[in-house]
Amino acid sequence: MKKYMMSLALVLALSLSFAIPAYAVDTETPEVSEEQYQSYLEIANQVSEERGIEITVGDRADMSKSYTDEEFEKEVEEFCDVIDALKDSSAITPYGYGSNPSEGGYGTKYLTVNTSKNLDNGYFLFTITGKANVTGTKPYYLGAVSIENIVAVRTPSSRYACTLSGSSTSATVSSTVKTAQRDMKIYKDNELMATVKVQARFSLNQSTGVVTMTGSSWT
Repeated sequence: MKKYMMSLALVLALSLSFAIPAYAVDTETPEVSEEQYQSYLEIANQVSEERGIEITVGDRADMSKSYTDEEFEKEVEEFCDVIDALKDSSAITPYGYGSNPSEGGYGTKYLTVNTSKNLDNGYFLFTITGKANVTGTKPYYLGAVSIENIVAVRTPSSRYACTLSGSSTSATVSSTVKTAQRDMKIYKDNELMATVKVQARFSLNQSTGVVTMTGSSWT
């Protein structure tokens, strides 16, 4: 009887040693191999050349999932469709928001405008904040203008994010109209990134000093 009990205990011990604890099951995202990652880079480069859009692929460690080549190519193509839509200035829908037009007189004016971009599967909604300096007294003069901030109020999905890049630049259209431009990076997860240029237009009423930011475009 003692030998039987010892044998049974040995069998149970061996069985437990081969059991896999539930908490040991790997539920993390499969790691992307270096070979896969290099393939992703080649696919992105090829699609970038074909579409005329500079696409950057995120770091291998930041990839959210492991794609097949066909799946990743589809991701890049869909991202390019989004960037193309953002660059289509004919598709913008700007409308006033907040202090736009500005108050009259001289000084520094801050203005905001909302701009939406409709896509097949959703839309972007951005709030653009601009700054304009007005000098003189009847007639007033339009000084330096700039884009101070851009906030993505809404994106087609939580996979998209936006950040400003670089500093604002400006151009003179006429004595009362100037434009400001600034780069904005568009991200899809941490996997793909591209840059679009945002442009805001400032118009001055020389009699009142009122500045209006009437619209924006994306190039």
